[in-house]
Amino acid sequence: MPRAPYRLHVATEPDRLYFGHMTVYPDGHKERLHGHNFRIFVDLDLSDASMARMVDLNHVLVPLHAICAEWKERLLLAAGNPRFEVVRDDGVELEYRLCGDRYVCPRADVVLLPIENCSVEGLAEYLATTLRGHLRRLAPDGVVLGLDLRVEELPGIGASCYLPMAE
Repeated sequence: MPRAPYRLHVATEPDRLYFGHMTVYPDGHKERLHGHNFRIFVDLDLSDASMARMVDLNHVLVPLHAICAEWKERLLLAAGNPRFEVVRDDGVELEYRLCGDRYVCPRADVVLLPIENCSVEGLAEYLATTLRGHLRRLAPDGVVLGLDLRVEELPGIGASCYLPMAE
């Protein structure tokens, strides 16, 4: 498939999103709990750049800012990871096991995501899927052909997920 004739670029500010996570690897070991100042970069492939068919940048920025606000200063956990187990969630504390290690955290400091891994790859796919849902409802039909979303945990280190809109 040939590249779209136009591409719109959007990125979050460098200090907008910081959270803790632990990436789990296939052999069952995981990173230690740590955090980064993450950045999110979004490229929209567009079929048309005319004024009549413009994509409002708020269709991208509003959902990105909402996600950043929800995740900021929290611990992200992959609820779909086979090595993750909730032991107790009473609304005040979350007790869980990850790769055999036990953790207890204030519940308000944790975001459980319906993904398999809180790696940059898993986060990129989750964010791209979420953003595609917003764009399908808000953007003019047929203008956005696809989106490429990149999550960067350090400058030059990250992962991206490309999703066509027609899927």
